[in-house]
Amino acid sequence: MTEPRYFFLVGSPRSGTTLLQTMLMRAPGVSMPPELHYVHITYKRRRRMGDIRTDEGWEQARNAILARCQHSDVDMDRAMFDDLCADADRTYSDLLRCWLRAIGAADNATVVGEKTPNHCEWILELSAMMPEARFVHIMRDPRDSALSQREAFKRPALQAAVRWKRDLEIHRDCVRLMPQSRYAAVRYEDLVTDPKGVLAPLCSFLGLEYRDEMLNPAGREKKGFAHYEEHKLRTLEKVTSSRIGRYRGKMSAVDVAIIERICGSLMTEFGYTLENKPAPFAWLGIALQAPLVAIKRVVGDRRRQSMLDQEAAHGRPVFHQQQEQPA
Repeated sequence: MTEPRYFFLVGSPRSGTTLLQTMLMRAPGVSMPPELHYVHITYKRRRRMGDIRTDEGWEQARNAILARCQHSDVDMDRAMFDDLCADADRTYSDLLRCWLRAIGAADNATVVGEKTPNHCEWILELSAMMPEARFVHIMRDPRDSALSQREAFKRPALQAAVRWKRDLEIHRDCVRLMPQSRYAAVRYEDLVTDPKGVLAPLCSFLGLEYRDEMLNPAGREKKGFAHYEEHKLRTLEKVTSSRIGRYRGKMSAVDVAIIERICGSLMTEFGYTLENKPAPFAWLGIALQAPLVAIKRVVGDRRRQSMLDQEAAHGRPVFHQQQEQPA
């Protein structure tokens, strides 16, 4: 089988990555699995696992992938994955390529796209791992993104704002360091108001065949997300611009002030109008939310790493399976 072409779709959480994914999935020959989180289950944890060049380390990295496939409903050709891994160099680059090729083989795909929002902070590393791959970054008004994160994950505005700022600073780095032939960015607001105007040039950038069916992502055969991700069900509906500016009337003045204080200069740079809430609102909100964000980060990371350790050791899913574990 000829090796497929690859691209990565990234962005801050709740910025339209799933919507854009489901549109691109309707292009001929494209396979896009649920989020793989490859960097976070393997490369980022390389100091916790065995050296990938050893039998133990290679097996742990493979186990992490097998566990991810089970709990995130990722289809792949397992026999092909095993064969490719047997012949591959034991590097994180080759392991990722083995996984993506096996995923593409399950759909007879000529193009494999990978959508994990958190990969945004690892674009340059992934670019080095796969120098032929292309990257698409979708951005959205951080106030709407933060509101959606609060509704889906109960995430504080401060946490969402810090993440959005970091992701947009990485965007700047990518524009400076990567050729235009490999990196492109789109705005969620443009995608939902003029989907064809965004998708047609984006397909050209990715080497895909644009079709009008892409304007109706609800007609796709696969959802592109796991069974437990109910917060993504809106991508099964008709594309609408009605969710632009939803934060108005739903988000407190304090939360708006926090986001604009942290992200304001970047928001202006990328065409988002500020409400300019009083500065004391922002400082009060930051003081109240910072301890909660810090605690959530420490506790959440420890719990997550513990579960990933178990997956790497046994190759069985732990995330989203807690209720199925024996007492």
